[in-house]
Amino acid sequence: MSQAGHSPLPRGPGDKSVDGLVRFAQQTSDVVNGIMRGRTNNQFAGTLTANAASSVFMNANIANDSTVMAVPITSNAWAEWRGASFIINAADIMNGQVTVHHANNSQTDRTFRFMVIG
Repeated sequence: MSQAGHSPLPRGPGDKSVDGLVRFAQQTSDVVNGIMRGRTNNQFAGTLTANAASSVFMNANIANDSTVMAVPITSNAWAEWRGASFIINAADIMNGQVTVHHANNSQTDRTFRFMVIG
């Protein structure tokens, strides 16, 4: 599993000098510009567990009331996603993790990009 490592915005300028305030304004501008370019730090990649009927993915951005969507990025992931056994239940979304139900087979390349909203 991987997650984009975007730096969060500091809670305040810390250093109240003019240089500190300018640095904080620049950091704020970088974060806002990143958001405008779609860099919202709410995605991660994961590969379904082979020889298992479910896979658990851990991510700090997932909360009980999040929506988690999957986008297949390999051909076997695409085939899995189209199948009836690929399911992300709302009940399986918890703080810090999501359980994905899927076909139990030996494929090791069913890789997805997951997006977390909320």
